Amino acid sequence: MTGKRPNILLITCDQWQGDCLSAAGHKVVRTPNADALAAEGVLFPKHYGGAAPCSPARACLYTGLYQMNNRVCRNGTPLDARHGNIALWARALGYDPTLFGYTDMARDPRTLAPGDPQLKSYEGVLPGFTVRQLLPEHQKPWLSWLKARGVDAGAGSPAIHRPVGEILENDGGVSNAPPIYSNDETPSAFLAGEFIRWLGEQEHDTPWFAHLSFISPHPRLTTPCTIRPSVQLLTAPKAGRPKQQATPTSPLNLTGTNGRNSAPARRARCATGATIIFAASGRSITA
Repeated sequence: MTGKRPNILLITCDQWQGDCLSAAGHKVVRTPNADALAAEGVLFPKHYGGAAPCSPARACLYTGLYQMNNRVCRNGTPLDARHGNIALWARALGYDPTLFGYTDMARDPRTLAPGDPQLKSYEGVLPGFTVRQLLPEHQKPWLSWLKARGVDAGAGSPAIHRPVGEILENDGGVSNAPPIYSNDETPSAFLAGEFIRWLGEQEHDTPWFAHLSFISPHPRLTTPCTIRPSVQLLTAPKAGRPKQQATPTSPLNLTGTNGRNSAPARRARCATGATIIFAASGRSITA
């Protein structure tokens, strides 16, 4: 807490199913960082997303309105400019709401010029946010960062998320091969690092508001080898082969793709006493 206003960190994860938290009693998934936040704060076991899929869910979260009122019924439906939202309200209170990731809110066309490129995209930024690190669907900022680290990012996105050596036309099974990048090089790790760097630039006497918007665990769900869980998938029984059972020893820290999503949250809380809101966009989540 600084002054009369708290520091605020809003974290969203895309398409996270609500029961996939060990704090919510999942028998396999282990989410120690998220569990620690739940233990230190308030857990809402009956909290549900207001809509699905992604953009409609975010419209409900950002505006506080039911879908029938905000009228965002699909990805790409413009959000009417007459509605307030969390970024505009925070700005009115003196914050500079800062975005890391994406919001996927199509802009109201009445506020744009006829030739504005935003009219052709559903990946608009929610009005009121200052963008520190945008990470749209093409993920080019992350790919450039990988290239600077010596990783071959020439495949682009989404191909770079395919397991190394994956045979595209196989029998439909799940590949055990990891992608070309490590646990410390996922899109979430990239965004977390950018947020932590920004956090170190903030003045101690100036309250801040940040929004970390992670794409994980939205498909494609690819797991780096350094955190590959020791869990066998539950598969339908086939003739001559017994059904595999899940082993409840998964080392997953937060999602199936990386374990850093909530690590910056814990760091922000310890360093600044921030108020942290952790939720999902696109599906229901226990938060």
